[in-house]
Amino acid sequence: MVADWPEWIYFPNSTAPPGQVAELVTVVGDARPDIDSASHKGLSSDQVLAKLRTGLLDHGFSVESSKKQADKVVRPVLFGQFGSPRVTYEVDAWSEDQGVLLEIEAGRGAMSNAV
Repeated sequence: MVADWPEWIYFPNSTAPPGQVAELVTVVGDARPDIDSASHKGLSSDQVLAKLRTGLLDHGFSVESSKKQADKVVRPVLFGQFGSPRVTYEVDAWSEDQGVLLEIEAGRGAMSNAV
């Protein structure tokens, strides 16, 4: 069973989450004492990602390590002519093997304005 904390959602909503999602939720749950907004006000998404980085790397995720272009995780989402990426997103973490993408939101995202 997956814990009730953190709150999370899996897309597409028409498909049950794969088992690996439980591993990701466990990584986040283990970091709760350091990242729970009920006891830590004003944490940025980068600060939260820093607390999760080791656990994510241990589970095979590529993780953004800084705002430098070379340290970002870029994923194509739409493709154009000859299969070349037409639209890409910079994401916080990605697991190629698991097909799981992680985006940490603070501010407007945390208030559900960006979901």
